[in-house]
Amino acid sequence: MLHYCKMILERMTIDRNLFKKELKKAYKMLTPEESVELYNWGKKRYPNLVTVHPNQLLFAS
Repeated sequence: MLHYCKMILERMTIDRNLFKKELKKAYKMLTPEESVELYNWGKKRYPNLVTVHPNQLLFAS
């Protein structure tokens, strides 16, 4: 599932809002460990697009 999420996110890099929306959906689908791995991958590869850490979603209203 992690590989699939990465593939989808790579295609969404042309639209910042769509990328963020897909990233949040991916965090919810993945295990906590996979979510952190996805965050680290995204932060390294797309530092300007990845701004939400998976733990922040736990406290969002």
